[in-house]
Amino acid sequence: MQALHLIDKHDLTSIPVVDAHDKYVGIIFITDIRFIVQNDRLEWLFLTCQKFLELLYEEKKQILACNYFGTQFLEQKDGFLEVIEKILFAEGERLVELDDNKKILRIITLTDIFNYYLTN
Repeated sequence: MQALHLIDKHDLTSIPVVDAHDKYVGIIFITDIRFIVQNDRLEWLFLTCQKFLELLYEEKKQILACNYFGTQFLEQKDGFLEVIEKILFAEGERLVELDDNKKILRIITLTDIFNYYLTN
């Protein structure tokens, strides 16, 4: 899986996945890789990223702790407090903003917010 190589090469904790038309599919987290290793799903590493995310979503639905994550999406109309609330409950503490065609406009992390306020 190309995403795994990119995560390793660039020392990332996650990577967004888009389809052939640059439409958002999901995010693969380094914790997802650990999850499949711990659950003996190593064959998933040879799937496309899109298929990997589909199977991962179905597998995570079975786990109570994974059902506590909130939305992963940011909207232009969201106020600061709403963004903070969403980001604290989002998996990986990051939010994705999409345009009307489901293309990624931006990804904001909790660290981005802290860094912004520490430098301004």
